[in-house]
Amino acid sequence: MRAAIALPRRAVVLVCAALSAAAFVPSAGAAAPACRHLISDPRGDVDSLGSPPLVDDQSLVDLVYVDLKTDKRNVTASFAVVDIDPETTTSPLRHSFVVYFGSQGRRYALQASREVDGDIYTAWVVTAGQDYSDSPGGYAWAMSGLGAVTGSFDGARNVVRVVAPLELFAATGGLKGLLSEVHAMSWTGAGAAGAAAEGSDDMTDRVRGYRMGATSCAG
Repeated sequence: MRAAIALPRRAVVLVCAALSAAAFVPSAGAAAPACRHLISDPRGDVDSLGSPPLVDDQSLVDLVYVDLKTDKRNVTASFAVVDIDPETTTSPLRHSFVVYFGSQGRRYALQASREVDGDIYTAWVVTAGQDYSDSPGGYAWAMSGLGAVTGSFDGARNVVRVVAPLELFAATGGLKGLLSEVHAMSWTGAGAAGAAAEGSDDMTDRVRGYRMGATSCAG
């Protein structure tokens, strides 16, 4: 018969405690759970516009994901695209990205545009009409700028960002709760504000919205 080994009671308690603690230590290589994008858009669904359409690389406006994020100071829009136009370009074309959303009975937009002479970032409030329409009447709206915002075109990650201070929205009712009926579009344009001619565009589906302060994939 094998002899039993007697351990002091204190030693038994310490061993059990150590084993219990070890069982609850996460693996050093455990990956954080992936976030869920607010809007996912198929690759290769860019439409050619104009007659004849402007010649351009459609991957530069081909949306893949669109996300919103808020913290105590800012609302951020993030557009993931197939490719990003180089910072220095001789192309006369403008590449624009805009996301629309609603709050407190108003409609807003955050927009980024890459042009020959620099990048432009804007926050808008829709003052009349619709912010977007698939109807034969096209796009009919009026928008007013809310103030200075910042942003970036990240060529390493192929992500475009727009960051707007929440205080910009205070004069029009502010942002609160659910940022509703979110959708986005991108396009290639030429001429003043990219509106004289369009070469291609990509429009996403509309989603219910983003709850302010919720977890977000926006970088």
